[in-house]
Amino acid sequence: MKVNLYGKVIEGEQFYNSYLAIALKNSQSNGYKPLFMPGLIEARINAEEGSELLKNWFSTPSIRATGRTKKGNKV
Repeated sequence: MKVNLYGKVIEGEQFYNSYLAIALKNSQSNGYKPLFMPGLIEARINAEEGSELLKNWFSTPSIRATGRTKKGNKV
């Protein structure tokens, strides 16, 4: 499936398993990176009518939070 993510169209794939960890492992072993919630929201906003992104429910890993510590170290 093609996904419009932050103005760039990328090729994506859905992975399912009743255990999220196994679905994530399967996606990564097939060369894909998971979408975190902000990316999934962006992709759904930009999805064309009839897209699989709008027809299905999705789970994502937790939000990826980045920043710096008080000492300026990246986290």
